[in-house]
Formats: sequence, structure tokens, C-alpha cells
Amino acid sequence: MPSPLRALCVALLTPLLLPAGVPAEDRAHLRIERSETPLVYRTRTRHVQEQTIGGTNFDAEYDTTQVAVWTLQKGAKQQDAADGALHWQIENRQLAAKARVGPLGKYAYDSAKRRHDRGTQVGAALGPIHESLTGAFLTVAMTTRAEVNAVKGYEDLVGEFAKDDIFAKQYSFGGTDKGARLLFQEQFVVFPVSAVKAGETWSVPYDFDLPGVGRISGRKLFTFSGVKEQSGRKVASVSIAYDLSIDSEIEAGGIKAAATVTTSESSGRATVDVETGTLRTLESKLVLTGNSTLTISEQTFQFPTTQTWTVVVELLPNDAAGSDAGSP
Repeated sequence: MPSPLRALCVALLTPLLLPAGVPAEDRAHLRIERSETPLVYRTRTRHVQEQTIGGTNFDAEYDTTQVAVWTLQKGAKQQDAADGALHWQIENRQLAAKARVGPLGKYAYDSAKRRHDRGTQVGAALGPIHESLTGAFLTVAMTTRAEVNAVKGYEDLVGEFAKDDIFAKQYSFGGTDKGARLLFQEQFVVFPVSAVKAGETWSVPYDFDLPGVGRISGRKLFTFSGVKEQSGRKVASVSIAYDLSIDSEIEAGGIKAAATVTTSESSGRATVDVETGTLRTLESKLVLTGNSTLTISEQTFQFPTTQTWTVVVELLPNDAAGSDAGSP
């Protein structure tokens, strides 16, 4: 069909494909487009767990800040077409972390300053994991709707360290590639199947089996807030909410911890480049409440628990790839 005729047909048919009264320019069809330009992201995560065990305060905090370069793998177009995914190579350029677990001590790590703190039980558990991830390369397969299908390489790096330590297993999501899939999925908005207009909400199933950790089930909800122009680009704004339950059971080093928690509060917002589908910013917060049990040397404690997870993602200029991750 000649190009002018094709354009005429598209112009005539487009209004028929949209609901009555909704102009085409008021809707957005979000998809990730292939690009030869690497993307540089800074990702900050924070996990706070509030709990008292046997009369002892066991509140825990764990923060990480990572700068990573995302590059679409060259020569992967045929593979992309075969499995319907885009294949990214992720290079972890910088990593900083700090942790505090009740009376068990504190821990800090900074790849830029070469601070490797293993002087506490927490540091001995997490230090080898952070050292292995610094400068490492991973592969992430993702659909053009930003659904993370698979992660490769994570388990090879940290699986051995997470196997026999309960803190390492918890904070690395079991140290498996399946656990890493959740970690990466939390950094993106999953786009709707079809075009959306301002005010429309869509949800995606959020079901993850995490070997050695437990199961997450429920859904994640997104609401399209509209499009604004920023620095000459059309940028979509999307709000985020969760409706999840988590059943976890972690056993390592003679300690067994189990918990059942559900969403009590959630919020979030992200911005996405409309033309390329590139995530620009994301902030999310998830609060889970429920009950936990801890078994140590055949003695079992039961207690209420509150967990708060926050994620902040920022697209950086390409020349920032070598910059410090910054303090978590």
C-alpha cells in the first residue's frame, strides 16, 4: 500500500479504535523501544523491620544505593524476537550499603571508598555479597511492557554466601535468580496492554515464588495521571499501589524465621518517557504488617512485625556512570 494511502487509512481508523469522546492525543501507549544508548540508573532501597523478640528490641534497617549501567545486548535481536523480550546487560558500577540489626551490630560497605566492614555478625553475612556484586555483570530479560521475565548471573555471584546465613538469605531474597527477578521488577512500571487515558487504572499479578524465602502473592496497581512536557520531552506520570500478602519461611544456620504479612499502606509515583518507554524516576513505599515466629535452639518466639520497603530509582546522565553511588 502506498505510504500516503496508508497514512490516510490510519488517520481514518484511529478514531474508531478509541472510546467515544477520547482524542488520540489524550491517550498514551507505553512501550520500551530498542536503543543503542546505555541507560544509567541510581537505585536506592530501604527496608525497616520493627519487632521485639523475647523482650529485646530487634528492629532492623537495611539500606543500599547502587549505580548501574543498562545496555541492550548487541546481536540479541533474533533472540528478542524468539522469546518476546529485550535482553539487557547490567553492569554494577558502584554499590554502597549499611545495615543495623538489633543487638547484633551495624555494618557499612562502600565500593568507592573500599570500606569492607565484616567486624559484626551482620557484616560477616552481607560483606561477601556486596563485594561479589560490585563490578559484576548480570542479564535481565524484559518484555517491552517492562515485565521482568528472567535474571541470570545473580545466583552464581551470591548463592553460596546466602545458603547458610539467615541474614544473607533474607536480604538477598534467597540469593537466587528468581529472587533477583523481584528485585529488578520493583524498579519499573509494568505498562498496560493497551493505550490508557488520565485517571485509568490497571493491575498486574504479583506472584513470586522465592526459593528458600517464601511466596509473594497479590497484585500491583498503576494509575495513569497524564502527560506533561519536560525539557522538550513528553513524560507520563503514573501512580503506584500494592495489594500483597507474603508468606515467608527462612531457615539457615540453626535459625528458623517465619512470617505472614499483608499490605497495610502503599504509595508511589513514577515518570516515563512516552516516546521511548524509558523510566525516568520512580519512588514507591510498601508497609506490611502481620505476625512472625522465630525458632532458635528449639525455643520459639512469636511476635507482631511491621516491615517497610521503599525504592527510589533515578535515571542519570550517561557521563554519571563512573560517579559515586553516594551514601545509602
